[in-house]
Amino acid sequence: MSGIIGLSPNMKSGVLGKYPDGHVIQVCSNSDDTTVTNTGASEVVCACFCDITIKSSTSTLMILASCEFYQDSTPWVVHYNIKQKSGAGHDIDPAAYTQIKPFSRAAGQDGDEGFYTVPLQVHWTHGQSVGATHNIAVTQTIASSGTVHNNNSSAFSVMSIYEVEGTVTG
Repeated sequence: MSGIIGLSPNMKSGVLGKYPDGHVIQVCSNSDDTTVTNTGASEVVCACFCDITIKSSTSTLMILASCEFYQDSTPWVVHYNIKQKSGAGHDIDPAAYTQIKPFSRAAGQDGDEGFYTVPLQVHWTHGQSVGATHNIAVTQTIASSGTVHNNNSSAFSVMSIYEVEGTVTG
């Protein structure tokens, strides 16, 4: 953001404790190479997660997840979710998390084994209090038969969270 403090109408220089709209307040990121295997229709929490402590109650979180997956040669379709839970730390129990954004039928293949990167992104207007810590994670459910491995064979997944002041659209 550019402008002259005190002269630019978007800088909000006279408002103590208020970040200008569109200002990136903080960036949190995490990468993990733990292998998580899903062989059925149950939901699993992937090794693609990040903690964030809210710095502004009027901010939006821009969540970018890049998940690495390997699937066997059985045809499959996978649903992904970006979910959150209160408090720091990754939890392997999907029931600990609540939905932010579902991605139905986000990936699939017809019978060839291979490695895939699944990029997911969402803007979350959280409405949480300053100081509240949340763990954001990706979950997956196989909608058909097959085996899907998150981070198999030395691959890793990355999540980055940008806390941006104001409402982000698009």
